[in-house]
Amino acid sequence: MTFRRQVVERLEAVLSGEQQPEELTGATSVRAAVGLVLGRLEGITTLSEKQAWDYLDDGNVRLVRGLRNDFADRVQQYNRRRKELA
Repeated sequence: MTFRRQVVERLEAVLSGEQQPEELTGATSVRAAVGLVLGRLEGITTLSEKQAWDYLDDGNVRLVRGLRNDFADRVQQYNRRRKELA
C-alpha cells in the first residue's frame, strides 16, 4: 500500500468519526503525516511539528502539503465539531 493511501485511509477514518486520532496505528511517518494534515500531533505521535516535517522525506512533505489543501474544508469542519463536543 502506498504512503498516500495509508495516510488518506487514516484521515478518512478520523474525519468520518470512525476512529479517534489517538487510536491510529502504523508507521510513525504515516501518523505524523495524518497529524500534520489535521493540524495536531498530540496523542498521535510524540514528535513536535518541526520534527514531524523533518521526519518525512521530500516527496512525502509535498504529498502532505497537497493533502492539507485537499482536506482543508473537512479538517476545519472536524475541528469545529471537536470544539463543540469539548
